[in-house]
Amino acid sequence: MAFNVGLAPTHWTFDPYPFPLLAVVLGLEAVLLTSFVLIRQNAIDRTSERRNHLDLQINLLAEEEATKILKMLGEIAVHLKLPVHDPDNKDLSQHTQVESIARDLRAREKKEAE
Repeated sequence: MAFNVGLAPTHWTFDPYPFPLLAVVLGLEAVLLTSFVLIRQNAIDRTSERRNHLDLQINLLAEEEATKILKMLGEIAVHLKLPVHDPDNKDLSQHTQVESIARDLRAREKKEAE
């Protein structure tokens, strides 16, 4: 810009005052930068989604293991004739219905969106 405004001799200037060439170059730069940012964001989103899916699978496995452990501990307590004072023990040692929980969450999200 300084070169075209007057620091250079008049016959060397190539982009006079409203600087249309500079505007085109800056517009192109903005488009390219935006494209690169969106491409990178898309890649980050895919990685995040894969990580979330893996977390879900690990959490489901941990839930199954915890249920089995509680069931086995209940059986050990019955075998040893130990009293079980926890009223939630029976519910927690039952198989978790993941599909029904997911359905309830979707219904709740739909209701909140309305």
